[in-house]
Amino acid sequence: MKKLLSVLLILCLCLSLASCGGNAVDPKNTILRIGAASDWTGEGKTLVFDSLTYRLSSTQATKQLVEVTHNDDYTEYTLKVTPGVVFSDGTKFDANCVKYDIENESLANSLGFHQMMTSLDVVDESTLVAKFPSTYATFEYELSYIVGVKVGGLSDEGAITEYIGTGMYVLDEYVPDSNAKFSYNEKYWNEDRKPSVTTVEWKVVPDIPTRVMYLENKEVDVIGLEHGGFTDYATLKQLSDVEGLTIEMRANGSPSMYMFNYIKGPTTDINLRKAVSLAIDRQRLCDSICYGFATPAWTYILETEQYAPTNGVKFHYDVEEAKKLLAEGGYVDTDGDGILEKDGKNIELYLVTLSSETYRNTASLVADDLAKIGIGVRIDALDAAGYYAKSQVGDFDLCFTHPWKQPITYYTWRCTSPDYDTMGTGFGFDPKFKDYYDVVSAGYDTEAIQKFFDMFWDESYDFVPAVTLFSGGAAHVYTDEVSGFKWTRGDGTLNLIELDDVVVNRK
Repeated sequence: MKKLLSVLLILCLCLSLASCGGNAVDPKNTILRIGAASDWTGEGKTLVFDSLTYRLSSTQATKQLVEVTHNDDYTEYTLKVTPGVVFSDGTKFDANCVKYDIENESLANSLGFHQMMTSLDVVDESTLVAKFPSTYATFEYELSYIVGVKVGGLSDEGAITEYIGTGMYVLDEYVPDSNAKFSYNEKYWNEDRKPSVTTVEWKVVPDIPTRVMYLENKEVDVIGLEHGGFTDYATLKQLSDVEGLTIEMRANGSPSMYMFNYIKGPTTDINLRKAVSLAIDRQRLCDSICYGFATPAWTYILETEQYAPTNGVKFHYDVEEAKKLLAEGGYVDTDGDGILEKDGKNIELYLVTLSSETYRNTASLVADDLAKIGIGVRIDALDAAGYYAKSQVGDFDLCFTHPWKQPITYYTWRCTSPDYDTMGTGFGFDPKFKDYYDVVSAGYDTEAIQKFFDMFWDESYDFVPAVTLFSGGAAHVYTDEVSGFKWTRGDGTLNLIELDDVVVNRK
C-alpha cells in the first residue's frame, strides 16, 4: 500500500511539473546585462541603495525612505521613516540610520544644508527633527542625494564601504572597475515596483568601440544607463543605421561648456574671453560633431529651466566683432604668422578636456574657429584622472566644465567662490554673490530668486567666466531583446537607474 502511494505521489508530481512547464520562466529572460563606462558605484548604486527622498524634478522631491514635513517658515523639518523598510540583510532602517547618513555621507558636504543645519535630533526610532537658523526650503530636495546606508557602513571620508542597502537589488559579486552581479532583493519594501528582471550583470567597458561591439554582438543588452547617458555622437550616428538597435534620446540635455581661467594667465583679459565666446561657430559644432543629436547653446542654462534668464541675454556668433574686441584690447600680429601677440608674446590657449571622441573633436573645431581670429590653441585630451589633476589646480586656460543644471543646487555648489575645483574655476567671480546665498538657499520666494538670477545672468554674460558650446541629449541604446527603459519616474533628465518596467525577451 505504501509503495502504491509513493508511486502515485511521484506520478502526480511529474504531471504537475509537466502541466506548468509551458509557463515556466526562462532564466535567461530575467537577466539584464548592462554595458557601462564606469563602475556601478556611481549612479548605478541606485540598484542597491534607495535615496532618502525621491527627485521629481530639478527642484522638487517627494517621500521615499523618509517623508518630510516642515513648519511655515522652513526652519524646522520633521522626518518620518517609511514603515516596513529593512536592509537586504534584515536590519531595520530607522531614524538612527537617517541621522548617520545625513551627517556622514561625503556628498552631503557639497549640499547647502551641510553648512546651514544647526541640529538634527532623533525623537524616536522613526522620527527626526532638523533645524535651521533661517529659512531653508531646499532641504527635502537635497535629501534626494543621500542614500540609505547602514550605521557603520561609511568610511571616515564618507564613502560607502558596506554594500548592503534597502534597494531593489542585492550585490552578489563585485570586482571593482570590472564587473558586478546583482539579484532581486526579496526583502525589498516597495511592492508596487517589483521588477521582472531578477538578475542584473554590470560590465565595465571604458573603451567606447569595445562597448559598442559588445552591444552589437548582444553580449550586453544596453549601454548609456549610467551617469550622463551615451553621448558619443559620431558613434550614435553609426548606430542609428544598425538593425535591431534602439536609440532613445533624453530631451533637453544641459549645455556643454568650457570654463575660462579668469584668475591667472591670458584669459584674465575680458576682451579675450569675449572674443572667444563670439568666435565659436556652435551650429557648425552641432552639424559636424553632434550629427543632429544636439543644438547650439546660447545660455548657460536651458531657457526651459526654472530661473533661466528672462531678459534675453545670450551669447551669439560674430567673428568680426571678435576681431574688433581683440584689436581694441591691443592684440596684433606683427610677424604675419596668423597668431596674435600681446606684450610680445603669442596668444596660445591651453585647452584641457576629456578624451572621448566627442570631446576631442569638439576641442579641434573650437581650435579651428579660434585660429580664424588669430588665437592659437594647444589641446590636452585626458582621461578623467588626468583632467581632474589639472582642472582642480588651475593648470589650464580653457577646460571642459560641469554643465549648469538645477540652478539652486548648482549655485550653492559653485557660485559663491572663484576657487578651482574638479571642474575648473567656480562661478563666484564676484564677492557679492556670497551675499545672495541665503536668498537662493531659502528656495521658497521664487520671485526674489528669479530677480537674483536675472542679475546673476546679466553679470555672468558680461564677465564671461565660461563659454557655452551645445546642448545635447544623452541616449540609452539597447537591443531588440530588451525594452521598457525610462528616464526615471520623475524628471526625465535625472540619472537614476530604474528597472521596474524593463522586460527581457532573449531570443
